[in-house]
Amino acid sequence: MVIWSITFYDTLVYIGGYRREDWGTGGAHTTDCAEYYVYNVSDPTSPHFVGYKDFAEPETDDNPFDFVNSEVVSMSSNENGTYVSLSCPYDSYLYSSYCDSLFTPIRYETRGWASPIDIYSNYLAYDKAMSGTTYYVGLADISSECIDSTLGYYSNLWHYNYAVGLTVINGYLYVISVGTFWDGTSALFVLRTDIEMQVYNYPTEPVSPMRIYPNPVFTGTNAYVSVDNATIYDITGRIAGKITPEKNYIDTKNYLPGLYLIVPQNRNMIGKLLILG
Repeated sequence: MVIWSITFYDTLVYIGGYRREDWGTGGAHTTDCAEYYVYNVSDPTSPHFVGYKDFAEPETDDNPFDFVNSEVVSMSSNENGTYVSLSCPYDSYLYSSYCDSLFTPIRYETRGWASPIDIYSNYLAYDKAMSGTTYYVGLADISSECIDSTLGYYSNLWHYNYAVGLTVINGYLYVISVGTFWDGTSALFVLRTDIEMQVYNYPTEPVSPMRIYPNPVFTGTNAYVSVDNATIYDITGRIAGKITPEKNYIDTKNYLPGLYLIVPQNRNMIGKLLILG
């Protein structure tokens, strides 16, 4: 396998790229077959295989999308699964593992290669072909998982535009984009989405989910929590411990096996940790 993209969510790692196979009578020629693997790395010393996706399906009447000679170019993941930017001979696609299908599609692009994608909260940045050789950076709302919900686009006089990142700065959502021109020159664009894309319906401060990993956890193994300040309660409501900026993990050898609740400060959420004996 040739690896082109790696993305993480919680304890899952997604590894994408392609494998080279012989096709045709007697293996007359070789082709690239897009694929990705999923591993759970909650125990870094012994990664556990979780799943696999093979995109190598030739075009048929029932399957109009030609994935032969395809490659996984970019991946980005959240709690719903992974989103895959696929490059094929004549088209490129965005695939959602949550739907196990093309993303309705959030863009079915009529060109033979794909580009980077990135996720922040429930938003995904990508680029697409609009007409001829004009390429736009797009922003989509993926909170509905399998519904095409593109919010806005951005383009300029640069020949290509690539969405390479999403971030929040001072409460505003930004897309980081790279533009390239015919002569090989490049430029970096930091796009405030409510101005350059005219997108106003995103939350001013998306809240990242609290992560507890590994979970469940065996006694004697530390469990890490992705918040700086929280209180740990046992099932009876008794305070069992604290999470602090200096110690953002739970030393489970000091806890009895059972279910514990983790309540962050100033966050309207509760996490659950199961400690096994």
